[in-house]
Amino acid sequence: MTYPKLTFVACAFFVMGLLIGCGSSSESTGTAEGEPSAEMEAEPEASTPQVTETTVYCLYDKLSIREDAGRDAKWLAAMNLGEKVTFTGELKEDAAQDNREYAQIRLSDGKVGWAPTNLLLMEGSIAVTLDDVSMYDRPDLLTKNSKGIPRMTIVGMYNGQDDWTEIKGIPQGETWYTAGWTKSPRISDDAEDIAAALMIARAMGEEDADKKKEALESVVNDFSNSVFAVDASEMLVKMASDEGEEMEEEPMEEEGEM
Repeated sequence: MTYPKLTFVACAFFVMGLLIGCGSSSESTGTAEGEPSAEMEAEPEASTPQVTETTVYCLYDKLSIREDAGRDAKWLAAMNLGEKVTFTGELKEDAAQDNREYAQIRLSDGKVGWAPTNLLLMEGSIAVTLDDVSMYDRPDLLTKNSKGIPRMTIVGMYNGQDDWTEIKGIPQGETWYTAGWTKSPRISDDAEDIAAALMIARAMGEEDADKKKEALESVVNDFSNSVFAVDASEMLVKMASDEGEEMEEEPMEEEGEM
């Protein structure tokens, strides 16, 4: 019988076919056995660092937001003192202003622009003083100075140590910050109190009596829950009293005068 021999030959041809097929497969990939493929050798792409957006606050009333970093860039909008905005994480320097640093920010309406970082509170929170605040050079009672921040001043709080807080703000009538440490200040972070304080400060800066009166009335009506609504009411009473005194002091026309 020849069947076993034929079976053996058929098996031999089958094994040879498998070996040839494996060899051609290796040649098609162009890699030797045990070597990594080109895909495996490719270096992984560098991951782009994620920029974290943070909340910052405006520390200067009517601060300009511009299209690019620099005071000569196109004006886009103005921010109000105490306004909360979003810092996108992008910073630039303006060489024309001694490398003044600008931050890219986004307003609550989605508008994006640039503002100088020294007029923003980049870290911390915003509040308003409920009493006159004494200031210290350091968190130590022995370092009290002659500076102070009056009641109803919007301030930025950006550091803390025990019951000490580092703050800065621009008092009414001043043009730049008063900064330092204060101990256990009476302050409010209530949105209505902050808004009322800003409106009263603007009203007191008005030279036109009618506009001043209108602004104070707006505080009384729109921010009635604020602790400063009483201040606005008292200011209105004083204005009315002063107007009455001025009318009494006006000389009456004598009879016969034209």
